[in-house]
Amino acid sequence: MGAKRFWNKRNTISIFIVLIMVSSGIGMMWGRDSDPSTKYKGHTIIARDNLWWIKQGKNEIAFNFHPLDVENITMDPQIKEKLLNTLMFYITFNPEQPPEYMDTVRFSFLSALQIKDIYVESSIIQESSDFALPIIDCSNATQFVPVLKFELSETNETNIILEDNCIIAQAKDDVDIVRLKDRIIYSLFDII
Repeated sequence: MGAKRFWNKRNTISIFIVLIMVSSGIGMMWGRDSDPSTKYKGHTIIARDNLWWIKQGKNEIAFNFHPLDVENITMDPQIKEKLLNTLMFYITFNPEQPPEYMDTVRFSFLSALQIKDIYVESSIIQESSDFALPIIDCSNATQFVPVLKFELSETNETNIILEDNCIIAQAKDDVDIVRLKDRIIYSLFDII
């Protein structure tokens, strides 16, 4: 009679719920260190914190877009060599553009390129009360200190071109500015 009482409907449901909770906890502990990952041209790309992460030696680089989302952006092949063969370059932009996109771009370059010992200096193309940055445009670009200029495209195209020592990243909209940043950094690390 005691065993019959123990296995009533209420106890069965309670035990079932406890088993689900315990197995969920174990699953969370085992799955905590495993992030969803994918492969791209031999590189393991991990999705974490709404970003794509790629390990480079002892460092990890964060990207906003997966390589498949930016590999189709046209980029002059000389740009990679121009940026890798310098000790520093300027990133410049129009200060009237929404700052959150350019802040993402500027800080991503600073973070990623310190791994390669390349110094990145932020600048703007015209005076602004919102930014205390130097005014730099393509006329300031030299062989030893190139300029990477981000701008909205007048032709509604997204591409990256080289004009003398100035790299012009033209975006059709603000989101594409971040895509351009990822395309360039993926290239500098031989991912694309």
